[in-house]
Amino acid sequence: MPVEERFWTHRLRWRLRGGSWLWPAFGLAVVVDAAILHFLPPVGSEQQLNAPAGLNLVGDLIVAGFTNLFLVAAIAPWLARRLTERPVPEGQIPPPYELHYGRTAAILMAVAGAGLVVAGLGNRPLIVSETKATETNARLVREHVMNSGNAEMKRNLETANTARLASDFFRTCIANDHRTRYWCFFVDTKADPPKLSRDADSRPNSLVAPGG
Repeated sequence: MPVEERFWTHRLRWRLRGGSWLWPAFGLAVVVDAAILHFLPPVGSEQQLNAPAGLNLVGDLIVAGFTNLFLVAAIAPWLARRLTERPVPEGQIPPPYELHYGRTAAILMAVAGAGLVVAGLGNRPLIVSETKATETNARLVREHVMNSGNAEMKRNLETANTARLASDFFRTCIANDHRTRYWCFFVDTKADPPKLSRDADSRPNSLVAPGG
């Protein structure tokens, strides 16, 4: 086979290989990254994890799609051009841009997915800690109401509303029968043992701690 014909045969094979790397890797990366974001979110809290799963999954797919598209459309072409411009030993056929592009994009998406796993695993202890603090707050308030509360307070236990004032500090309020006054409690879950104290302010969390 003539040298020129062999050269173009190699380049055609490399181009096909480069293209075959890219789009299957992109589709797989979007699905895998969305699953990682859904089950191992790198940021957020237990309240976000308890949001409707369907809405979360759609949002995760959108974020994963745009993130991988940025890698494929912006970062990978820049790196592929740099690799294509590198000199090769005399007598060797230089790989075409398409091969570098496909491989680089696939590697970038794999690295991004691995980074999401690491970040998600790092955030997991924080989420577990927040969940335990929330459960401790609810348990202390319920125990106090059932053991020391009056009949009206017990009747309205289901109206309990909690605002997180700090990572381990909560304000939980229970309405009276007419929803005009509230019994409110501060709960410090960081203390050992956790402490519950009465708040003299009878206003609801919507007025006292609207951002909590």
